[in-house]
Amino acid sequence: MKYGYTYENSLAFFPLFPALSWLMSRTLLYPFQCFMCYDAVLLCSATVVNLIAFAIATVQLYQLTYNVLQHEDLAIRSSLLFCINPASIFMVAPYTESLFACLTFSAMNAIQQKKFLKGSMIIALCCLTRSNGVVLIGFLALRLLKTFNLLPYITNLLVFALWVSIYFIISLVPFIWFQYYAYSLYCTKTVQIDISKHLLSYGQERGYKMPIDDMSPWCYRTIPLSYSYVQNSHWQVGFLAYYQVKQIPNFLLALPMILLCVATAMTFKPCWRHCKHYMVDRMETSSDRMIPYLAHMVVLFLVAIPVIHIQVNMYPFDKERGKYYLLVLKA
Repeated sequence: MKYGYTYENSLAFFPLFPALSWLMSRTLLYPFQCFMCYDAVLLCSATVVNLIAFAIATVQLYQLTYNVLQHEDLAIRSSLLFCINPASIFMVAPYTESLFACLTFSAMNAIQQKKFLKGSMIIALCCLTRSNGVVLIGFLALRLLKTFNLLPYITNLLVFALWVSIYFIISLVPFIWFQYYAYSLYCTKTVQIDISKHLLSYGQERGYKMPIDDMSPWCYRTIPLSYSYVQNSHWQVGFLAYYQVKQIPNFLLALPMILLCVATAMTFKPCWRHCKHYMVDRMETSSDRMIPYLAHMVVLFLVAIPVIHIQVNMYPFDKERGKYYLLVLKA
């Protein structure tokens, strides 16, 4: 936020939230620097950004729930649960939770209304906020496949294929750009940043990798993605890497959310039966509208359980919480 990507482990944190916090500190909260140090102003700026994003996320969740379930009472209840859930403390902390929730709900809302260009642009912002914003491209793909059935002529299909390509490119470009930036900074050294003496000394004392050091192992990979390497080397994120006896308390902490996910998938068995008709039915039923959200939940669940730190499920699988409430309230 203040010093850029000085240390390699900071590459796990994508640039949109720090950039917005910096912009807030230089605009709306700039007068606060008259009586506060800049570090304190940055923290306040991050909190303000999160409060604004959280408010927008709540409104977007209400609209999304109403568009999917066509039930105002359930839309209100899902929004209230989103506001008062035990993990809401993460929504005001200087972290990406609120911003990612805001963008995720906004993207899904746009895609639900078949505003695919707008949705893909918001997904692009999701990919600048967190790596798992890429998962939303699968959600976009499901909705596009539903639209595909409504195009009877070859000419229309070609135009459709062109637009789908454009949507996917728009969604992925920011993620690819950030990985390229990291590669240029830490591998080819074509991008350089100034590192102050105290940051240099701090990093050397703790053994942090910096742009002035030799290239990291991920630089030599066929697809040089910094994110997966940093997560594995600094936080031991990997397949079953977290399954240790000492982590049992964290598994118990995450158990309610895990059970909620399983219960949701089991409760909506009738919706799964509609999957085989999802692409061919011209009329979209309530069950049809649920399928992309169920699929999104299940994919994140299957990826998260064996790979990520289990206590992350408390808030849960990033921005899946709103969809869980949306689904559970329908039961």
